Amino acid sequence: MKINKNFLIRYRHILVFAMVVATLGIFFVAFRCYYNHDRASDQLKVGFIMIGGRDADGWNTSNYEGIRDAAKRTDARLFFEENVKEDNADVIAAIRRLAEKGVSIIIFSSYNYTKEANQVMQNYPYISFYANSGDYYTDNLTSFSIKMYQARYMSGLIAGSKTKTGHIGYVASMSNQEVNRGINAFTLGVRKVNPKAVVDVMFTDSWKDPKKEREAVDRLVASNRIDVVTYHQDDEAVIREAEKLGIYSIGFHQQNRDYSSKNLCSVVNNWDIVYYKILRDYKLEGGNYVRDYWLGMTDGATGLSSYSSEVSEAVAGTVEEAMLMILSDEHIFSGEIYDNSGFRRCRQGEQIREEDLLHKMDWFVKGVVIHDS
Repeated sequence: MKINKNFLIRYRHILVFAMVVATLGIFFVAFRCYYNHDRASDQLKVGFIMIGGRDADGWNTSNYEGIRDAAKRTDARLFFEENVKEDNADVIAAIRRLAEKGVSIIIFSSYNYTKEANQVMQNYPYISFYANSGDYYTDNLTSFSIKMYQARYMSGLIAGSKTKTGHIGYVASMSNQEVNRGINAFTLGVRKVNPKAVVDVMFTDSWKDPKKEREAVDRLVASNRIDVVTYHQDDEAVIREAEKLGIYSIGFHQQNRDYSSKNLCSVVNNWDIVYYKILRDYKLEGGNYVRDYWLGMTDGATGLSSYSSEVSEAVAGTVEEAMLMILSDEHIFSGEIYDNSGFRRCRQGEQIREEDLLHKMDWFVKGVVIHDS
């Protein structure tokens, strides 16, 4: 096919413009590829703020091990701020120290840091912040968590099968979205296998206060006849007190496996999976481009530890069926659900939206009894 010369002469300025645009486009793509490669090859600096020490048992150790392993996989350099109190100016000072070290990411490993740091984070727009189960959001703040309620539900099946008194204790730190969600899922599991059982909850108003935790177990045994107990705390004081009293226990982020067979199992979370996704995504895409990271059992982020000999094969089979249900994307919070004041929260054939599970869990299901601390 011949090219019309008159066409070329008449429209040569348009063709020249098009060639310039195309050349600039090629240059832009090449620059972007080089920039992304250069970013990927630079060592990422990550700040990690912890409520306890990296060698503390339970929550702190599991989170430390998770970020440590994720950093190795992504060749990131870690800077730790340990034993940083919540609701305190300590977290602001920790942020400033990490910023001076040139970190690109700061991760809060505990819930309440964002309350204190919410305004300060906006002074560091070049740093991407990530908050564990946070309820605050800014342009450079992303929330992350694990759907640990899935494992809580399965542990409730075990607890409901073991109780003889029909009363199961739950020693919890404080009432917030994550803690409430775990209590509710656990109770749904308990009442799935034992419809008349109740879960007696006592709050300690602290993530870690071994004295209060032991006292809560003692009071629940004395006044409510609990014979199984679990907890949402940073340490294992509840298990140790349960061992002393000779009642069953279910752990949470448990490190010590030298307890008796009455320690039935533990809810375990694989934080390395969450932290690896955060670090990898930052290197590939940049920070804070999603609002929430919420990984669950299908991601390998949560589950139960091995069972003690006190868990029968029949009960283990029930738990396995529940696990397969969850892995097939069936919802725990579905069907007819009433709260503990008698209000219907979910109808038959419906399910509670994931957004509401994550951000509107300010109520408790039927079967939960809250006791004064």
